[in-house]
Amino acid sequence: MELHEDDPEYFEFLLKFIYTGAYNKLEIAKLAGNDKSKRVLIPIGIHAVADKYDIAKLYEPAAEDVKAVLMEAVKDLDMLITAIRAHYGTEVNVDGAMGRLVTSVVFEKHSDFVRTKDFEGLLLAYPTFAADAALHSQRCNGFCKGSLLQCRYCDCRVVNAEAVLKMRNSSWCCPNCSRPNVLPVLGDN
Repeated sequence: MELHEDDPEYFEFLLKFIYTGAYNKLEIAKLAGNDKSKRVLIPIGIHAVADKYDIAKLYEPAAEDVKAVLMEAVKDLDMLITAIRAHYGTEVNVDGAMGRLVTSVVFEKHSDFVRTKDFEGLLLAYPTFAADAALHSQRCNGFCKGSLLQCRYCDCRVVNAEAVLKMRNSSWCCPNCSRPNVLPVLGDN
């Protein structure tokens, strides 16, 4: 069978998933080899093929895999931008599993990036990303009272509702300057 539009490796992964029900991260790591960007691009490609053939059970595991890779590479802004371009270059649906996870990583781990011209450029280039970012922002501000943490040393702000709820009177370390004793900002900014 000739597949003119689909990457054969992604399609093979999809077929294996259909028959086994197993999302094999080791196989993805093997396909990626030593290329860090491929480790995030492959599950995004698999998600796109699953979306094309309506294999909904593959959406969440692929999205969770991308989130795990992006969380491991939290200091690698290039990998995040690569993931945004790869996913939103083909995605037309707003509020999908992959989009929710990518935007959550953007806002939770790269809050400084959100205030840059590069981020604005991505929003303009990918309207679906802009919609997902707006939804994420609205949901956090609208439903997560006290969801903003602010560093008292560098004024870095991090959206993280879970952390606020768990550590309302505790100290935590700023992801920007790494200093302890950062105090939560109450209210919805």
